Amino acid sequence: MAVALESGVRTIPQSARLLLVEDDPEDASFVEKVLSDGKGVDFAVHWVCTLDAAKKVAEAEPFDMVILDLNLPDSHGSETLFQLRPVVGDEIPIIVLSEDENEFAADSFIYRDKAEHLSKLKLDRRIVPRLLHTLLQRQRTERSLLRLIATNPDGIVVVNVEGTVVFANPAASDLFGRPIGELVDQQFGFPVVGGGVVEIDVAGQRVAEMRVVEINWRDDCAWLTSLRDITDRKRFEEELRDAKIAAEMANRAKSSFLACMSHELRTPLNSIIGFSEMMDHDILPGGHATCQEYARIIHNSGKHLLSIVNDVLDVAAVEAGKVTLDCQIIDVHQAISSSLQMVSKMAREKRIQLSDLTPPVMIPLYADYRRVRQIVINLLTNAIKYTLSGGIVTTNCTCDADGLLSIFVEDNGIGIAPEDLERVLAPFGRVGSPYTSREQGTGLGLYITRILIELHGGTLTIESEMGRGTRVAARFPAERVVPYRV
Repeated sequence: MAVALESGVRTIPQSARLLLVEDDPEDASFVEKVLSDGKGVDFAVHWVCTLDAAKKVAEAEPFDMVILDLNLPDSHGSETLFQLRPVVGDEIPIIVLSEDENEFAADSFIYRDKAEHLSKLKLDRRIVPRLLHTLLQRQRTERSLLRLIATNPDGIVVVNVEGTVVFANPAASDLFGRPIGELVDQQFGFPVVGGGVVEIDVAGQRVAEMRVVEINWRDDCAWLTSLRDITDRKRFEEELRDAKIAAEMANRAKSSFLACMSHELRTPLNSIIGFSEMMDHDILPGGHATCQEYARIIHNSGKHLLSIVNDVLDVAAVEAGKVTLDCQIIDVHQAISSSLQMVSKMAREKRIQLSDLTPPVMIPLYADYRRVRQIVINLLTNAIKYTLSGGIVTTNCTCDADGLLSIFVEDNGIGIAPEDLERVLAPFGRVGSPYTSREQGTGLGLYITRILIELHGGTLTIESEMGRGTRVAARFPAERVVPYRV
């Protein structure tokens, strides 16, 4: 194949574009002849004589390979390679031509991972084309592999034996939240051990599964780490675990409810049925006084059943989202006073003293009067129920500096253990103790109260100490409080 000895393009219908940078026409012609005589290997050679010309050509069009003489009219030695490498790119193989091996070996540390070496004295038309072709094929394979890695949804990070990152793909950049340039040449920061899968915490924000395999990276031992972002999966697993716990708690609450309802419903029903049958058959001894006493038992049993049914219906309405508020400006002091009257008989029967520290003035609040009174009655009933005979239950209402209005109900009863505070606000959340087990109730009062205060945009908090009593605060947001002065 004839090759003209002049600077420019030798376009032989070839499969690989090669940039030849050589200032000696005889050497250039010889290299081209060696390449053109290679059987089964085709190269399209573009020959230039200077580094400046090589940079201009390389910037204008892509090449598959470069053959470079280090000593040119406008550059000498390793500087030639250093200036050309950024222009052609790190992926393009560069073959450095030298007069002998010693010339290249003297600066071999400079060319590591940057260029291959080819001695002019050993150019062989039978071997060199195939060597270049093999190098080109290897480079193309590496580029295909790198493109595949670049599009891999998993983060790929290559770490050398010193623990330094030598390669990272875009997915790794997204995972670590840092540009690839900030990852490369930095310490990886995680122990890399081949075999198995480990979970790592990435910057305290992401969780990844890391797999590690040992590889050969540019003729050195290295570790390839595959990082799969499992943050969403871990979050889903946590939500699933929380849902499972919630379902188990709901199941326990259901079982507790059924056990509680069995007693709460059967006892008053047996009283109603039994005493009504005795009155119906006129077999009561003692005459009129006994009838009155049994009628009172039937009446109280019926009221207790009605209270249970109302609580269950309230919970059903709350969970179905059917509870609505009929809000207007109400007097909180009046709501508290009315609630105290409603529970006064219950307090007298247990010899519980009721103390009201609420300011004796109108306290305006934009709220549902019936629901506010239900909140206070539930809190008072609960306090009286779990306060021993001779105890005291105190109510109060204050407005703090932030504008929050708080209704307090405090007792000096048996108290609640710290581990039970959350449970008592859940549906059917009764605390198990010898004293509480004797008290009637469904465990719905505080749960309903919490829901009603939350519907008003407020919160319900409990402070308690075993054996010393409990203080419950129902707080309404500032936007519902109408300005007033005591």
